[in-house]
Amino acid sequence: MRPLVIDKSFAQSIGIERLIQLSRGYHFLIPTAFYYELFTTEDRKRRMTAQGFPEFQRVHLPRLLQQERETGKPMVSLDRKVMGINPAVAEEDFRLQSEEHIVLERHEKESVEPRVDFWIEVAKTGVPGFSNEELQSCSGTPDQFAAFCTTLRARYRVRRIAEEMGYPHASKLNERWIHFRHLQALALQGLVVLRKYGNPKNLISRENLEHDVQDLEYLTLGLHVGQLATLENSKKFERMPMKWRFEILEPRGQVITS
Repeated sequence: MRPLVIDKSFAQSIGIERLIQLSRGYHFLIPTAFYYELFTTEDRKRRMTAQGFPEFQRVHLPRLLQQERETGKPMVSLDRKVMGINPAVAEEDFRLQSEEHIVLERHEKESVEPRVDFWIEVAKTGVPGFSNEELQSCSGTPDQFAAFCTTLRARYRVRRIAEEMGYPHASKLNERWIHFRHLQALALQGLVVLRKYGNPKNLISRENLEHDVQDLEYLTLGLHVGQLATLENSKKFERMPMKWRFEILEPRGQVITS
């Protein structure tokens, strides 16, 4: 079966019948962000997400990215280990144990918050791989901005970003590498941040940036396998939702929104 990345918005709202239907044709992939969102959301949404969720494969992107860096080879296949959500998570009286709270708090402190701070800094400094003149396109019309973002489909652009960031295998990167997709997603986020917050007068929303931090994992993994299920498909351009970002970077892929 083909892999399909499921984001939390989809799992929470689409309904168990649809999830089961999809699970007959796809095997589900979920990144670590799914766990973090599941256990930090309000109780009602946690139950809606966990209730009857089909079997899945968890993917920890930092580990795969590190393996690519160490081996100098793309991770073209993912070792499959089927998992499931403990039914107790969907119960009304479910509560995390103290050790589990500590893990979540550490993840937030050591991973989420530093990445939010990073994007706030990007709004001031710019995005690697682009000249200052090129970045002026971030303030263009919606059509101009979208066309500018599509340059991230080009290998030369992603390799330039990798080179400026000191990635040791920059010259070899192509669409088979998770790191290629990771840099695409990061750079697009950087361009979006510049468009939204490049003007010092615009107030930066840490809450929105934290949401984007989680979405980057779904987006990277979805681009890698070519399939993503998300309900973030607003037609309002200024939201630049997950569906829009996926199609900007990989128009040949599939986004399931219903």
